[in-house]
Amino acid sequence: MSSLAGELIPQYFEQLIRGCDCIECREPECRSHKTFNDNFHFQNNNEAAYHAIKQTLRHPFDSHLCPGISRIRLDPSLQIDVDKFDNTIKSLIRTNESQPFISSSAHHTLQLFSNQYVFPYILLSNQNSLSKDNMAINDETIGDLIKLMQHNPKMFSEENFQDLVNNVLKENSNTFHHIRSLILLLIFDPFYSPKTFENTLIRILKNVISLNADSQTKVAQNIFFSHLVNLPRVLRQVLDICQNSLTMYIYDKKDRNLGLNPYNEQFLIISRFLMLLREAMFKVSIKPLPSKQFSNEIFSGLVEPAFFVQYFFGRLDPRLKNAISTFVSNTAIFTLDFKYKVFVDVQAAKQDVETRAAVLDMVSQNGFLLPQEQLIRGSHLNLEVRRDHIIEDTIDAVQLFRDQHLNRKLMVSFRGEDGVDAGGVSREYFHLLMEQLFSPDYGMFTLVQNSYYWFNQNDLGIMPIYYRTLGTVVALAVYNGIILPIRFPILMYKKILKKEITFNDLYEFDPEIAKSLKKIIDMKEKGEDVSALALNFTVTVDNFGEIKEIPLIPNGENEDVTNENVLEYIHLYVKWITNDSIDTKFKAFATGFWKLFNGKVFEMFAPDELDILVSGEPVRDWDSLRKNVKYSDGYRPNSRQVKWFWEIFDRFSDDMKCKFLQFTTGSDRAPVGGLASVVLTIQKTNDPTKLPVSHTCFSIFGLPCYSSKAEMEKKIRIALTQTEGFGLK
Repeated sequence: MSSLAGELIPQYFEQLIRGCDCIECREPECRSHKTFNDNFHFQNNNEAAYHAIKQTLRHPFDSHLCPGISRIRLDPSLQIDVDKFDNTIKSLIRTNESQPFISSSAHHTLQLFSNQYVFPYILLSNQNSLSKDNMAINDETIGDLIKLMQHNPKMFSEENFQDLVNNVLKENSNTFHHIRSLILLLIFDPFYSPKTFENTLIRILKNVISLNADSQTKVAQNIFFSHLVNLPRVLRQVLDICQNSLTMYIYDKKDRNLGLNPYNEQFLIISRFLMLLREAMFKVSIKPLPSKQFSNEIFSGLVEPAFFVQYFFGRLDPRLKNAISTFVSNTAIFTLDFKYKVFVDVQAAKQDVETRAAVLDMVSQNGFLLPQEQLIRGSHLNLEVRRDHIIEDTIDAVQLFRDQHLNRKLMVSFRGEDGVDAGGVSREYFHLLMEQLFSPDYGMFTLVQNSYYWFNQNDLGIMPIYYRTLGTVVALAVYNGIILPIRFPILMYKKILKKEITFNDLYEFDPEIAKSLKKIIDMKEKGEDVSALALNFTVTVDNFGEIKEIPLIPNGENEDVTNENVLEYIHLYVKWITNDSIDTKFKAFATGFWKLFNGKVFEMFAPDELDILVSGEPVRDWDSLRKNVKYSDGYRPNSRQVKWFWEIFDRFSDDMKCKFLQFTTGSDRAPVGGLASVVLTIQKTNDPTKLPVSHTCFSIFGLPCYSSKAEMEKKIRIALTQTEGFGLK
C-alpha cells in the first residue's frame, strides 16, 4: 500500500464514521452532509472501512474527500500537545501571582500554541464536538489567560503568533474550529500594534466579515458573532484591541507625518466588523453594551461630516461614493456626536430649503413690503395652542400641517400670552403635552418597571390619530433638538428601526415574564415534562379587573404546551407582547414619527442612540457641567457667592441636581454629548430678597448676591421645589 493510500484511508473512514467539522458540509459522501443517511447504510465499521478503501482507490480521478476533517482526530500527537499546553496554562494561572516568572521549559511548551492544528483546541471548556451551539469557550478561563498575558507580555513569541495568523487565515473557513481560532486570535493583545494593524488585525477582521460571503444565510459569520457577544470578558478584550489598535495606528501615522486617508479599505473593514458585532449584540445579548463603546472618537474626527450630508442629497464626489456609502451602512465606529452633527446638518439643509420656499412664496404674493417679523413667522412651523386644550389643539394643528412644512423650525405660542419662542416656550410646550399624554388618567401608556412608558395593551377606545400625532410630536422634538421628559424601552427604537425583536428584549421590558419563560425553556433542555405546567396557547390579561384569555393560535385554548411545541409557544408569546397586542397603536405612532425623517439618515443611529436623541443621556456627569459654566455681570469663579453655590450644589442629591438642571435648561436630561455640551451661565442679580430665576432659552441661572450661604441654600431649594415638573428621573 502506498504512503498516500495509507493517509487517505483513515481520512475517508473518519468522514464516513464520524463526519467532518464543516459548518455546512458540501461533500455527499461525508456523514455530516444532510443527504448522507439517505444514501449510505453501514451495518458495522468493517463495511465503512471497505467503502473507505473503495473511495481511496478512485480518489485520483474521482475525489470525495471532505476538506473539513479535523486533523486532531487523525493525529493523536496533536491532542498530546493540546494537553501539554492546557496543563501549563492552568498551572501558570494558579501560581502567577505568587510566581510571576515563567520557566524556560514552560515557555517552550507555550509555543505549541503556534501550531494551527493545535490552536483551535486549546482550553476547551468541554469535550463535546464543536458546533453552532458549542464553541467550548469558557469566558472566565480565557479572561484568566488575558490577565496572565498582561502580567507576562512576552510569554508567547510574536514571530510564532504571526506564523499562526498566516496559517489560520489560509485554512478552510467553513469549519467550526476555524471560527474558534478566529475568536481566540483576537485576545492576544501583546501582538497588536501600529506596525501590525494592517497585516494582522485588519486581515483577521477581513476574514471574519468574509465568512460565508457567497451564502445568503451567513451561518459561519452568525456563529462567530453570536458566540463572541455572549462572552463578556472576551468581547471586552476584542473591543479594546480594535479601539486601541485603531487609535494608536492613527497617532503613529500623524507622529511620523505619513499620509492618512480615512476612506481607505482598512477603515472600511474595521467599521464593518464593529457594525456586525454591535448588531449581533443587540440581537442576542440580555444586557447590550452601550453603542458608544463601539465608536472611536479619534477616527470620527478624521472623517468630514459634510461628505455624509452631500451623500444624502446626492451631491457627493463620485470618488468618495463607495467609502461614504459603506460608512453610512456601518456607522457603529462613529460617535453619537458625529452622527448627530450629520443629522443636524441634513435637517438644517432641509429647513433652509423650506424657509427659502416659504419666503419666496410670501414675497411673490405680497411683494417686498412685509415686515421682518411676519417673514420670520411665515417661514417657521407655527403652532399655537391653548394651555387648557393642549392635546386637542396639537392634534388639530398637526393634521393641518403639510408634510414638507414639518421641516421648518418650530415656533410655539400659547394663545393669549406674549413672548417670542427662542426655545424656552417650545420646551415648556413639550413638557406640558408629555405630562398630559403620558398621564395614567389618559391611558395611552403604562409605566413599566417604574422606568419606561409602553403602549397600554388594553383597548380603551383611543383613536389611532392620537398615537400618530404623538409620533409626529416626538419627531418634532428630536428635529428641533428638544429633550423629552419621558423614556421608552430600547424595544421601541428597535421596532422603529425595524430591527429583529428577540426573546432577550423582554429582559429590559418585563424581566419577570422573561425569567418565567426562560424557566420553561430550561425545563425542556433538562428533559423535564413541560406539559406538567398545564399551559395552553393563550395569554391571560387583566382588563380592568376582567380576566381574559387571548388565543395565540386559532383554538389555542385547546392546544396544550408540550416539549414538542414549547419553543413555538415561547415565540408566539413574545410576539404577542412585543407586537400583536399593541400593533395598531405602534403602527400609528411609527407612521407619525417617520413623517419627518429620511430613513437612511435616521438609520445611522443605534436603538440606544435614538433613546438619547429623544430622552437624553441617562447618566449625568455633573463635573462636566461645572467645567463649562460661564459667569457674568460681576460673578467670577472665585466670587464668594459662586463658591457657596458649588458647595451647596455638591451636597445636593442626584434628584435635586436634576431639578436644578430642569430649572436652568428646561430639561432634567443631558442632551447628546452629555452635560459637557451644556453651557450654563451663572448671572449675578442684585436683589437678595428675591428667589433665583432662570432663562431656559439661554441656560442662564440668575443668582442674587445673598449675604450668607444658609440663606442662599434656602432660597435655591424653594425655587427648585416650586418649579418641580413632570418627568422620570
